[in-house]
Amino acid sequence: MNTLNKIVVAFCSSCFFSPAHGQGTFQNLNFESANLPILPAGQYGSLQPIPIAIPSWSAYLGTNQISQALHNNMTIGSPGISVLGPNWNLGGILEGSHSVLLQAGRDPINFPGLNVSAAIAQSGQIPINSQSLLVRIQGNNFGINFAGQILATYEMSVAANYKVYGVDVSMFAGQTGELRFTSVSTSSQPFNNLYLDAISFSQQSVPEPNSAALIALGTLLFGVRSRLMRSWCA
Repeated sequence: MNTLNKIVVAFCSSCFFSPAHGQGTFQNLNFESANLPILPAGQYGSLQPIPIAIPSWSAYLGTNQISQALHNNMTIGSPGISVLGPNWNLGGILEGSHSVLLQAGRDPINFPGLNVSAAIAQSGQIPINSQSLLVRIQGNNFGINFAGQILATYEMSVAANYKVYGVDVSMFAGQTGELRFTSVSTSSQPFNNLYLDAISFSQQSVPEPNSAALIALGTLLFGVRSRLMRSWCA
């Protein structure tokens, strides 16, 4: 193979495995499509329509779909969804210019006495060659679903302000359904902040966990399913 052919092969390979490719029909997986004004540092924003704040996504508090998200702002104890953008100086920007904050909590007016989950969801097709989904998360007590099924989630790596989680989606490759990320409110942690960013599909498989990890994972999934059902059915 001559030098020119090697360059062409290398270029094609890099394009094929680039994170920008192979995202199926899902859009705005890094939340950089927000069409929001840039606020000065220290200034809080207001409620913004979901199609402007989180294009391609829908947002939910409990079972209720909501039409607005906070911009460079957050709640104190109440459930809410926020888009954090440039000049936000209270942490939570995990990559690029924007990240999403899902705040599970309590809403004494609309959900008296109940813990309320916060979620974003989008329907699309998983790329046909995908083996896994990767996502950056700061926080805990969360669930990731596709087509109504809770997905097994594994901690892949740890950075200064987030963890990278891997999700096995190989059985759903090529399928169309709703992808949902949920911050779960529990009795022991009713106010749960979950920062989310950099969602991507990969052709790499999620490493197989050991037996102890599988047991811990099963316990976690059972608890998440129970809490989600209580929150969504309320």
